[in-house]
Amino acid sequence: MENNKQLRKWLDDFKLSHPLVIAGPCSAETEDQVLQIARELKDSDVSIFRAGIWKLRTRPGGFEGV
Repeated sequence: MENNKQLRKWLDDFKLSHPLVIAGPCSAETEDQVLQIARELKDSDVSIFRAGIWKLRTRPGGFEGV
């Protein structure tokens, strides 16, 4: 896929003065955890907050997230 102006438009719409930063917990285990991390990132250069709600485990029968 070629990186052209049409594909970059969504990024340009952020009007960032720094690189795009996406952050958040790898696995959202509790509401409190997600909110605490969001509060900690609020005043940072993070542009997009994300959280995974399913995390594959390597042990069969282990907790696999929400």
